[in-house]
Amino acid sequence: MAIVTIFNHGTGYNRAKGVENNELVGWLHSHVIGEEARMDDGRLVPGNFIINEGPGSTAGGIALPTNVNPMTGRERGHETVKLGKTPGQDRSAFAKGFAGEGAGKRWALTGNIAGAGWDENVQRTVHLIQALKYDHDLDVTQVNMVGWSRGAVTSIRIANKLYEVFGASIRCNIFGLDPVAGQNAGVTMEDTRTLPESVDTYVAILSMNEERRSFAPQDRDRMDIAATTTRCFLPMPGKHSEQVMGTSGVAQTPEAHISRNLACAFLRHFGTRFDGIPAPALTSARAMAEAYAQVRLATLGGQYKDTSGFMNRVIGLGFGRRDFATTAKMGSYVAGGKGGYWVNEHHRACFKDAYGELYRDVFGDSARRGQFIPLSPGHLAALGGAQSHATKSLLAMGYLTQEGHRLTLHIGSGHYVGRPADNVWPAGLPKHT
Repeated sequence: MAIVTIFNHGTGYNRAKGVENNELVGWLHSHVIGEEARMDDGRLVPGNFIINEGPGSTAGGIALPTNVNPMTGRERGHETVKLGKTPGQDRSAFAKGFAGEGAGKRWALTGNIAGAGWDENVQRTVHLIQALKYDHDLDVTQVNMVGWSRGAVTSIRIANKLYEVFGASIRCNIFGLDPVAGQNAGVTMEDTRTLPESVDTYVAILSMNEERRSFAPQDRDRMDIAATTTRCFLPMPGKHSEQVMGTSGVAQTPEAHISRNLACAFLRHFGTRFDGIPAPALTSARAMAEAYAQVRLATLGGQYKDTSGFMNRVIGLGFGRRDFATTAKMGSYVAGGKGGYWVNEHHRACFKDAYGELYRDVFGDSARRGQFIPLSPGHLAALGGAQSHATKSLLAMGYLTQEGHRLTLHIGSGHYVGRPADNVWPAGLPKHT
């Protein structure tokens, strides 16, 4: 039995640009252990992972997916063709208009606007897995996938095509970062919004501050997911790219720290091997809860700004709040809804693991609700002291109060009556790297 991991870049990104910008998918495939499976001049080069270039980027001189034959790996402009009785000819000798520089620019434009190239990525991936199974005798039984933007939706489309070809014999696990199909593809194309029974686990992070209308994500209301699939949707403050970008070797923002560590932990849990873990490493539930506390404090401080700017308005066909991020919908994604303490259900699970007794005192349905008690030294030590982000965030939300050096806990002040339906953090998944 073999595991193949698939890294799907988003629009405007490929392996060169992803690594250069320390983007999450690029970081992951630059640290994966193994060999890349690919077609080289029609010949299978076996391996245990696949990298799919995103539509619309020629960074690093890498060919667009539209310019590469997904079955042979050859650039279309350099394949030989045969016309009737005429011997094979180099296509580029007579089809410059199809595959030349001008055509490349057009494909880059259509890749960015309409996702041209993601069909080829789906075909290429399934063809490679077929070749690994039947030409290389590799018993592929599991596929792990990670993708951002159109790359996340490409993961969904690949899962559907694998199910069409192999049935449930190949099991899939998908981690998607702000899955955006673009335009109306997320509604009109069935394979962008359906997860078959072969998908065992699906986790999606949804950016809360992206407002371009053409960037509507595949949220819970859009997705049709098999009943047997373990799933969780995680709202996260920030715009479309803020979950994935890095700088100077580390993730840029607290939410990017969380997303990167969680994606790595997810893939490792399902058997993908890496030569390291992302920096800064979040290797405990407490470290994750502290990072989430930074996110909550930034939210309360108004640091997350919605998408703006004239060009973004044009590209996005106008602005509008994402449906899942409205006050009316957030309660179905996370306990306490939009005005509560929890960023998402992963945050709640990490806090509960890290500070079990404090979680029960503040957020539980205690018979002592309404009482005020001094914060115990044990509670304060568990939180990392009075200056920790966790302590500051609980103070900012009013669950703790401070007079001088004295901290007082309000029993039951964070208790929520409602709970999200069918969206809790799955018990079997790791919470940290």
